[in-house]
Amino acid sequence: MTVEEPSSSSESVDRPEGRSRATNTAAGGASDNSSRRKYLAAAGAVGTLGLAGCLSDIVGENGDGDGGDGGDGGDGGDGGDGDGGDGDGGSSDPIKIGALAPLGSTIGEDLEFGTQMAVDELNENGGILGREVQLDVRDSQNDPGVAQQAYTELTLQEEVDVTMGGWLGGVINVIMEGMRDSQTLHICSGGASVQPNGLIADDYDTYKYWFRVAENSYTSARNRFTFIRDNWEQHGWERIGVIYEDFAYNEQQQEYFDEQFPNIGAEQVMSTRYPADTEDFSTLFDQAESNDVDMLYGVMAVGGTPAVTQWHNQERPFQLCGVVSAAQRSSYWNDVNGNCQYFVPPTATVPGVEVTDLTVPFQESFREQYDHYPLLTGYYGYMAAMAYAEAAEAAGTVDSDELVTQLEDYSGKSLLGTLEFYEQGHESVHDAIQDKDHIFWQFFQWQEENGNGAQRALWPDEFSTGEYQPPSWL
Repeated sequence: MTVEEPSSSSESVDRPEGRSRATNTAAGGASDNSSRRKYLAAAGAVGTLGLAGCLSDIVGENGDGDGGDGGDGGDGGDGGDGDGGDGDGGSSDPIKIGALAPLGSTIGEDLEFGTQMAVDELNENGGILGREVQLDVRDSQNDPGVAQQAYTELTLQEEVDVTMGGWLGGVINVIMEGMRDSQTLHICSGGASVQPNGLIADDYDTYKYWFRVAENSYTSARNRFTFIRDNWEQHGWERIGVIYEDFAYNEQQQEYFDEQFPNIGAEQVMSTRYPADTEDFSTLFDQAESNDVDMLYGVMAVGGTPAVTQWHNQERPFQLCGVVSAAQRSSYWNDVNGNCQYFVPPTATVPGVEVTDLTVPFQESFREQYDHYPLLTGYYGYMAAMAYAEAAEAAGTVDSDELVTQLEDYSGKSLLGTLEFYEQGHESVHDAIQDKDHIFWQFFQWQEENGNGAQRALWPDEFSTGEYQPPSWL
């Protein structure tokens, strides 16, 4: 099954359609941004993912990469493949990162911003293998046709060394198709489609160049259900209902939830798919009430905000939890005039939570530079670029085949925890390992504090920044 991922319901930004951006911020040529420099200084003090401090972390298991057809240090010709890694170190050619992102949304913007922060940091610390790093971001418009043209231009015309980004399943499918010809490493920094994992399992030599630092549909389902398993009893959620936007990518999560509920003490009394364009949730809420649910969990990433505000304003007699992409934004409380109070959604991490000693300095630098805290793709964009840089330094080359091997043995500290990749034979091969010892999403609650909204992390317990508050009307 092809599993697609939703576009964010985030704000649009004004930008000409189809715009691409090529940036060249070498050491000495980067913009003089004081907030970013403060982050670099802080990160250096705690052991940033910059190359000088972290190459010793590359000792783990699983990962992949391919480094594009970049520099073999050749003197012209087609020299893309090279015959070893030692040519890269002697080349003065820039290392090119190509990225695909839906630049008309905050999801796409943050993917670009996070990747750019990594590129700036790398260049201020000597680049990769002593070479300047360039970033070329193309707008996928969440359109497979547009993405296909952009990917072809990046890999076959611009001859980038690595591609990043992604998001919708259709765009990811285009990348996988193009990979057959380009044999260029791709490190996905957003998108949950599991098609790449199946392709790697079926034809490793062709599709081994895929890696992902983010969740996929399988791993996200396990994370969300683990939250329910760990919390239902202490909060009295004995009868649970689950509603799903009617998108293909939600089928696997529904199947997983339906299979797992009999294994815990809570009872699933409702499992319902609903049209993705639903704006009035009264019928679904009435159904939840008639089933006497204690907690309603919504898988409603694209259009879930009406559900949140209607639940709050109507004071429905159950807790509402679940996935709403827009609710991850630090501005969400103001966006909905506080009508998200008591709602409990998941997110990559909550502002202020120190997952590793890199997390909070990155969050604050991102906010100072871009006026908001990063969404998930901001973290993933940075992580993808830094993992690529570390692998290239360790291998002494940006050759894609060499980097696949290097990434399969990669282990490194990241913004969200220990980054390692699932090994061959795992259903999520070449994707980031998602568990409490590696990277695991958090659940938080929107709470009111002194008249303002606050995101208070609830779970996992080690990252908690507040206590769960039942809705005041219950």
